[in-house]
Amino acid sequence: MSCGGSGTGEIPQTQSVEEAHRPPRGSLSSLERKSTDSIKEQQFIQSVWVFLPKENQNVIAGFLYSVHN
Repeated sequence: MSCGGSGTGEIPQTQSVEEAHRPPRGSLSSLERKSTDSIKEQQFIQSVWVFLPKENQNVIAGFLYSVHN
């Protein structure tokens, strides 16, 4: 009876707890993904901001200031 072996005579390798929970190579962690999303949002806002009329920029800036203070 087989115990999960591959039939090649090799012993299956086990992973440490850290390796088991690590994202695959080349993948972003959830923290890195959030950081990347935040940067993309900031770049989008900056690209749209320049096309807003000055009056709208002032209204939005006032609102953002009041929210953060």
